[in-house]
Amino acid sequence: MTSTTSILGLKTYNATTDASTLTLSYINDVSGSSSAENLQIIDSFARNVITGCYMSASTGITISGSKISLTPTGVVSGSYNQIEVDTYGRIISGSITAASSGSLNISGVFPIIVSGSNVSVSIANSSQVSSGSSSEALVSASALAHSDYGKRTAFIPLNTTTALSGTETNYVRIPSSMDNWKLVSVNASSGSSSSGSPTFLVRRSSASSISKVSMLTTNVTIDEGEYDSSTALTAAVIDTSNNTVLAGDKIWASSAGSSLCGTGVIYAGVSVTFQNQP
Repeated sequence: MTSTTSILGLKTYNATTDASTLTLSYINDVSGSSSAENLQIIDSFARNVITGCYMSASTGITISGSKISLTPTGVVSGSYNQIEVDTYGRIISGSITAASSGSLNISGVFPIIVSGSNVSVSIANSSQVSSGSSSEALVSASALAHSDYGKRTAFIPLNTTTALSGTETNYVRIPSSMDNWKLVSVNASSGSSSSGSPTFLVRRSSASSISKVSMLTTNVTIDEGEYDSSTALTAAVIDTSNNTVLAGDKIWASSAGSSLCGTGVIYAGVSVTFQNQP
């Protein structure tokens, strides 16, 4: 006698049944003459499994009878920097290594540079970040910190309408956000001196002291008759061994003494610029 399996409904055979009946059922079941026989059932199941797996939209492959076809991806076919792509997203001519040198813009976001077999991303340097001369290159944290956008400037006023006498002093405090930054630029401005060149000191003291240490090896001066140190014959020079500041430090600006304050100098002040140093 025969029995039916629980999975595909295939017939199995009991070896204790009559031999002639067993033989006849076996022959009928394997002959393929009925859709209910084992070979037909297995064949139909296999076709359904294959079609069902590859009809999934995520595969992009469609099976219809004996025909297998690809679903277009939406890519516009054409040549891109010597790489030819079809509508199915396949590279059909050329390769990355065969592409010519130049830039390949990805979705208008950033350029990939192809040079022979090398592929790289364009990174702006600090000068390009400061000038804004590149509209596509990526900006690294280091380039940003070393550009003008990584700088902070404070102006320290020393007097107003009372002329410098050589005793003027003022300071700014370094916040925690500027911890370990460096002094990179010093300038001064004022009303003009009718006699002599006013000179200014820039010094640093720690968060726990007012003991001052000079941050310059050449002090800031404004030439007689001028209004700004940018036109001075002798530029200020920063002491690079003592230009790092810490949170809580006080940066002092002061006139350099009665003999170095010029004559009739009003509205004097010193600008100090610091830069992040990652």
